[in-house]
Amino acid sequence: MNKETFFTELNKELVKNKVSDIDEILAEFEEHFAYKIDEGKTEEEVVKKIGNPVDIAKDYANQAKPAKQSGSLVVKIGLVISDFFVFFMFLIMWASVFVLGVFAITSLALGALLVVNGNIASLIPSMPYVSSLIFGISFFGLSVVSGIGTIYLYLYVKQWQKAYFRWHKNILNNNIYPSLSKHPKLAKKKQSRLKLLNMIGIIIFVGAFIIGYIVSAIIANSGGFWHVWEWFI
Repeated sequence: MNKETFFTELNKELVKNKVSDIDEILAEFEEHFAYKIDEGKTEEEVVKKIGNPVDIAKDYANQAKPAKQSGSLVVKIGLVISDFFVFFMFLIMWASVFVLGVFAITSLALGALLVVNGNIASLIPSMPYVSSLIFGISFFGLSVVSGIGTIYLYLYVKQWQKAYFRWHKNILNNNIYPSLSKHPKLAKKKQSRLKLLNMIGIIIFVGAFIIGYIVSAIIANSGGFWHVWEWFI
C-alpha cells in the first residue's frame, strides 16, 4: 500500500467511525510520512510500520467513546490561569526567534559591507581593507551560526506550542489524543547538514576573527589597534 492509498483508506475509515478532528489526525500522519521518507524509507515501508488504516480508525474511535467535553469548573479555571501565563511565555519565545533572526540578517549585511568596503552612514569604523575583508568573512560565519540557531529555536518553539495545545485539549477530553513530543521531528539528513553548516560557520567565525585580530594588530603595530585607528573617538 502506498501513501495515497493509505490516506484515502484512513480518511474513509475515520469518517465511517465518526472520529472527530480528522484533519488534525491526517496532518499528523502526513508529518510522520515526510519525516520517515526524508530518512530514506519507502512509502510502503512507512505504511507497514504505521499499520492498517481500519485498525487505526477503530483505535481513535474507541479512545473517543469515554470522552466528555465538559471538564470540571476547577479544571477549566486552572486552564484559563495556565493559558494566561503560557501566552506571555510563548510571546517571549517568539520574540526571541524574531530577534535572533534579525541578528542573523544583520550579521550577513555587516559582513557584506565589510567585504565590499561599504560604509552606510559611517556606521563601520575605518580600517585597512585587508582587516575589513577578514572581519567581513568572520561575520559571514556568525550569520550562518545565528541563522541555524534561529531555525532550531523556531522548530522547538513551534513544537512546544503544539504540545501545549495538545495537552490542553487532552485535559478537556479525558486524554483521548496521543501526546506530542516536546522535540521537533527533523530527518537525520537535515540534522547532519545543519550540524555540518553550523560547524563550518563556527570555524569561519572564530578562525577569521582571530586572523583578523592578528593581521590588524600587525598592521597597526599594536594589540589595541582600535585605539590606533581611533574607533571610539
